[in-house]
Amino acid sequence: MRENSVTYKSISFTALLLALNFGALSVSGCSPNDTDQSQANSPKTETAPIKIADFPAPLGEEETGISHTLPVPFDKNWAIIHDANFHSMIDGRFIVFDSAAKSKSYKGTMHGGLVAGMDVSVARNEIYINTTYQSRGISGERTDIIAIHDLGNLEKTGEIILPPKRGANMPFKNAFRLSGDDSLSFSYNFTPAASISVSDMNTKTFLTEVPIPGCTLAYPMGAKGFASMCGDGAMIGVSLDSVGNVVKETRSERFNNIDDNALFLKHARFGDILYFPTFKGSIQPVDLSTDTPKPLQKWSLVSAAEREANWRPGGWQLIAGDNKNSLFILMHPDGAEGTHKNGGSELWVFDVNTKTRTRKIELKTWGVSVAVAGERLIVTNAEMQLDIYDLANGAFSHTFGDGIFTPFIVYSGQGQ
Repeated sequence: MRENSVTYKSISFTALLLALNFGALSVSGCSPNDTDQSQANSPKTETAPIKIADFPAPLGEEETGISHTLPVPFDKNWAIIHDANFHSMIDGRFIVFDSAAKSKSYKGTMHGGLVAGMDVSVARNEIYINTTYQSRGISGERTDIIAIHDLGNLEKTGEIILPPKRGANMPFKNAFRLSGDDSLSFSYNFTPAASISVSDMNTKTFLTEVPIPGCTLAYPMGAKGFASMCGDGAMIGVSLDSVGNVVKETRSERFNNIDDNALFLKHARFGDILYFPTFKGSIQPVDLSTDTPKPLQKWSLVSAAEREANWRPGGWQLIAGDNKNSLFILMHPDGAEGTHKNGGSELWVFDVNTKTRTRKIELKTWGVSVAVAGERLIVTNAEMQLDIYDLANGAFSHTFGDGIFTPFIVYSGQGQ
């Protein structure tokens, strides 16, 4: 700074207030150097008074509560993001977006509460969100509900009150599912006693609670039944009638080697067959076409050389399927005990009929979850954004990251 050559000027806030009240603005200049004669001798300037009429007219009141209508059923490329919002977990959200659009892809949002479950009934044009609220946010009276939303405008139209037992775990697709015929819903409870709350989705009423001791989650089976994965390595099958009464309960042979090469609880479904990956790189198919879960022959995802390099599956929702018998699974090298949630640098594609790999997709960014929506692959990356790839050739298209925080699961907008 050059000495004796810089003049400091300020506008007095008090003078500004006086100007607004009395219609005059006073501007004063001052110098830190009392000997600065140039400032002292400078002529004073008069400023024209400011009048209220000089200000622009105030903005009109903005109308709120406007809800636009989306086309239903949703386009095949539309998906529903579950943003569990780990920055404020009681404020989870479900976001409808167009995975094929590079702009204006955000279509709408619904509140999700605490680590909710979700399913879609295209037949009834409804979205169901199974969640938990407390009267004082993080304390107070607890209420577990199934919130009912209109598929077209996403507005909440009602709710079903459930027993306050819902399992508040990390988001699992099978913590809340509709039955095969859409007539019932299954909500997983953990108190720590395990059970399933069954509701009638036609009358919108809670029906009953079905105990599933030692088992977890609900995989729809048949028209009205469900299967659950159990801690002894078996699966149970529970058949229900139209009012939720247990008609039959069965148990499979033990096929899940939990101590050595356990199954992930996530799966890809093709018809009545569920494909579960294992920690060490196999696929275990399970047939749910009858009232008893039936494990089918296990097959490997990796070659001998890939096993030597410790290529393993990993991630959260690490597996997905399309409508052409292609299975997509996140894979990482140098796998070891405890890397099963690490995600993957590659997406491997398999034909479930031939049990062979058809291609590999090198990911732009490390992936932790994968989903399929129409002609797009959607990968939740390690930066908690969504990378979109072309389903047909695996080419990277674009990244969607606007207004989302922890999108661990992405659902198809077409329902199950």
